[in-house]
Amino acid sequence: MQNTLVIKLLVVCVGNICRSPMAAALFEKTSDAEVKFEVRSSGIAALVGNSADPHSVTLCRELGLDIDSHVSRQISDEDVAWADVIFVMDTEQQFYIEKNYPEAADKTFRLGELDDVEIEDPYTEEIEAFRTALEAIRRGVKGWRRKIMNG
Repeated sequence: MQNTLVIKLLVVCVGNICRSPMAAALFEKTSDAEVKFEVRSSGIAALVGNSADPHSVTLCRELGLDIDSHVSRQISDEDVAWADVIFVMDTEQQFYIEKNYPEAADKTFRLGELDDVEIEDPYTEEIEAFRTALEAIRRGVKGWRRKIMNG
């Protein structure tokens, strides 16, 4: 019988209403018998208490993902300590984590790092900007899952 690898992921963006909720839902969806992702998301300047952006909700629904109950949260010491791996969307957020949580620097990665892309913030943009961000997030989730499984 195979043991399931459990990995605790913290996915971080700025407001925690656009990119990180979508990424968290995608990571959760990729959980299977080999690897189970326990996922939290938060923001470095969270719009605390807000729901996910309507464009994020719509695009996730198209993929069969439900982020309707998402509530934006500010990143916390407890989140950082809990996580095995922290994914951020861009270099600026990576610097924020390294500066404010130096103990987490070696477990913090850009989600688009494997493709050498920054995942741009679509906040206040049209749905196409969200679609572009989501496609980069999907590639990042797929790439990191493969990397985790292959060591």
